[in-house]
Amino acid sequence: MQLELNFTDFYEKKTQLLLELYLSLKAEYERSNSAELYELLTDLNKALEQADFTEIQRTCIRLYYVEGLSQQEIAHLRGVDRSTVNRSLKAALKRLAAVFKRWEYWTEGEISLC
Repeated sequence: MQLELNFTDFYEKKTQLLLELYLSLKAEYERSNSAELYELLTDLNKALEQADFTEIQRTCIRLYYVEGLSQQEIAHLRGVDRSTVNRSLKAALKRLAAVFKRWEYWTEGEISLC
């Protein structure tokens, strides 16, 4: 059971890192036109489409990771507390990580994202 929890945490951490690097990866792809980055970004977009997000989770993911807004800015736009945004982002991350896990996208111990 402990091994399964660690593997789930592994997917959540990899997914969070990928989301945090999204804007940089996209900018690098636009500069370099790298086939490897194109594939990674395409896979992320497919995973985002397949994740079973609530409406607020989808909005929070887009605004936070894609648009670069802070949690406080999102809370103000949505008319909710920052803690609601934080919980929505954590839940969305778990759902997105579950997609990557289902795909067996990464292997445990892997260092690079690609």
